[in-house]
Amino acid sequence: VFRGCSKLESLNIPAAVTSIGGDCFMDCSALKSITLPAAVSEIGDYAFFRCSALTQITSLNPVPPTCKASSTFSDYTVPLKVPAASVDAYKAAQVWKDFASIDAIESTGVDALESAGISFDGEGNALRIAGAQGKPVEVYSLSGKELYSNPSYQGESIELNPSVVVVKVANKSAKVSVR
Repeated sequence: VFRGCSKLESLNIPAAVTSIGGDCFMDCSALKSITLPAAVSEIGDYAFFRCSALTQITSLNPVPPTCKASSTFSDYTVPLKVPAASVDAYKAAQVWKDFASIDAIESTGVDALESAGISFDGEGNALRIAGAQGKPVEVYSLSGKELYSNPSYQGESIELNPSVVVVKVANKSAKVSVR
């Protein structure tokens, strides 16, 4: 439990967490941002109460997590970011509907690239990128090591070991699995 922790500034809860207990982060006076993973389905009373430095809350769950009472949070003027398809669900859900500002998470990663007409195929130990012809393409390991770079990609297969890589096309990037 981090209750009353005055040094905790940001919170990115691990993806496997499904519930947050009551009072868990209450009175964390330096906490500025919270990112709740998609697996969180329940948040206890007073979990984020009196976190006076909060400037943003992000919930990645497409279904609003159950909150027992409005005492889960104390400042409902903090902007709440949620999946785009879930904005209306949050605006109708108990406790979440009390937030003055509920907005969609900006598109990033694969969604942003796909909306730009770029798609990936990472089968057979090779990465193929459709829609990136003529654009700069860079591929990095998760540790940041450059694996491939071409200022004018022409659709060639990029041979890679099975892994998750970061692909940058022009000014957008995404994590892609190569199998």
